[in-house]
Amino acid sequence: MPAILNVTFLSTNNHNNVMGNARGTIGRICRWHDETNQVARRMAVALLRAQSGFRRISGHQQLGELAAALARP
Repeated sequence: MPAILNVTFLSTNNHNNVMGNARGTIGRICRWHDETNQVARRMAVALLRAQSGFRRISGHQQLGELAAALARP
């Protein structure tokens, strides 16, 4: 893995940011109805709202190299 991406993915800040935004959207919901698949729908809305705060990660140019390395057996 390229060094810049390694540093980026070792940090948990990206994950915490997404989960914090999701908690803000779905945090006060008390009842989840399985028959209407509300969990998936609410999480999709939360992620779409969080998307506006995303920034480009450092080393994004090297993501192609990472994908190729992961595809190798």
